[in-house]
Amino acid sequence: MAAEPAAEAGVEAPAAEDGAEAPAAEDGAEDQPRTRRARAVADDQATLALNVVNDAETLRSHDQQITTINFSCSSVTTPCKGAFIELALPGPITPDGLKLAERGYTVVPVTGDSVARTAQYVDKPEDGSRVQRYRFTLKDPLPAGTSDRIQVTWNYSYYDAPNNSTTTQKVTFSAQNAEKLENELTTTWTADTDIAIEKSGPTNKANYPAVGGETTYKLRYGYQQIDQDNPNKVGIRWNGSSLKNGLNGLGFVGVQNIKVVDPLPAKAVFVTASDGGVYDPATHTVTWSYDRWFWQNPIESTVTVKYPEGTVTLDDTVTNKATISAEVMNDPTKTLTKSSEITHGFAERKVGGRIMKTGNDNQYQVRGGLYPWRFSGINSGNTTLHFRWDDTLPCTWSTQDAKAAGDSCDQPTMVSPYRFTIFGKSGYEENGGWTLEYWTNKGNHETVNYTKTTGLTLPEGEWITRFTID
Repeated sequence: MAAEPAAEAGVEAPAAEDGAEAPAAEDGAEDQPRTRRARAVADDQATLALNVVNDAETLRSHDQQITTINFSCSSVTTPCKGAFIELALPGPITPDGLKLAERGYTVVPVTGDSVARTAQYVDKPEDGSRVQRYRFTLKDPLPAGTSDRIQVTWNYSYYDAPNNSTTTQKVTFSAQNAEKLENELTTTWTADTDIAIEKSGPTNKANYPAVGGETTYKLRYGYQQIDQDNPNKVGIRWNGSSLKNGLNGLGFVGVQNIKVVDPLPAKAVFVTASDGGVYDPATHTVTWSYDRWFWQNPIESTVTVKYPEGTVTLDDTVTNKATISAEVMNDPTKTLTKSSEITHGFAERKVGGRIMKTGNDNQYQVRGGLYPWRFSGINSGNTTLHFRWDDTLPCTWSTQDAKAAGDSCDQPTMVSPYRFTIFGKSGYEENGGWTLEYWTNKGNHETVNYTKTTGLTLPEGEWITRFTID
């Protein structure tokens, strides 16, 4: 059967006659599949609510920040599906825009019943930053009308953030059937630091160095002591007012590119410097250099110089000034500098001193124990002394017959391993050190040079019978 011809392209179909009714919609259109899907999506749409509060906007560096995350599935009837909350803590950013990424935060979250599990990981984006992420997966589904909170206590656990560094935390609340919510808050960290140096030497007339003799200057340097008024008091930047609720070093930042420079008096001849001090003949200075300090206790270094015969007289005085400088960690525009100086004269040569050996005279020894003998030299004059100890070790004879026969010791009192410990620096440890010469029961004879505390282990059955220390 032939159908009526279709309207040609571009030709309008005839309008309905005046008064004619438009064709009615098909019965049951609301129940068509497409309509049902649209209505189902609308009916399944949930609503989230998020409010994030920090205890403080500004804190001392390393102090505890408490972040409270209040959240809810605020739908009337629709539960929130696949919901989770993420807390992102990027490393602090310095006022110059440097992103600190060496260390992170100590974080302690406390969650409510709505949290099914907590996961954490560290993200290191290509921009060089470091982000700690904490993902709180909520019960699935989270019933409509559920409200809960997560409380997170956190603090920055490193000491490289200069004053006014900031941490901008980001909290994200997401669900499969709801629009994502985000919240950002910034914490500003305050911090300070300072350095100090104290120089000492023979400033009392009774201790003036001898004309033609040597003298040792001592430099004590490090951080400026916290909680006191002396700007050049060497000490530490922790404990005291920086200690709170078990956290130490609050408001403390380290230093970098530290230099201690000691220009020597013009007539002094450099002899030695301890702790890696480097002498530059061109500038006649000794310099100690350190990359950076965090928990650095005070350092004591020495410089020994000689004033040769004919260069100074009893009427001369010399002034010696040492300087310490450093940059605030990750803020090189802020440089710290302190100085300390001493003045002394010269005296006629006088010789005085004593040498000692001490042990545990009031304590019995037991086999296998480690016990010290201490060899001490005291120079009470103003002239360099040379100390030498010559010690033959005692023997515990196993038989009186062996002893009576004059045989060599068959059972020694002290055996290897030996430990030679420097209890107090003389200034010469790094200028030739001290020499140990020893003889053993096997007929071996050795000479060794030590510049620091050192152990000495001999083969089984061999022990030292005599030694000298210079």
